[in-house]
Amino acid sequence: WGLDVIPTLSHSAGEWMCGNFQMAATLYDRQEHEVLISSEHGTNFIDGMKTMKGSKRLALANKRPAALVTGGFTFA
Repeated sequence: WGLDVIPTLSHSAGEWMCGNFQMAATLYDRQEHEVLISSEHGTNFIDGMKTMKGSKRLALANKRPAALVTGGFTFA
């Protein structure tokens, strides 16, 4: 059918999901990438080390769950 197959770890072997993902869900980007670097953690200042923290905030809204269908492969 010319559709892309997307591997995922959220399903077990033998399970599948098909649907109109653009109609079913919306991904909201709540915050741009944020990278913080600090030397004030623990003994970082004494050891001459830096601590780096990175974050990104996203939200997934499943607006039309009926647009997604899941199932399992059964072999006789």
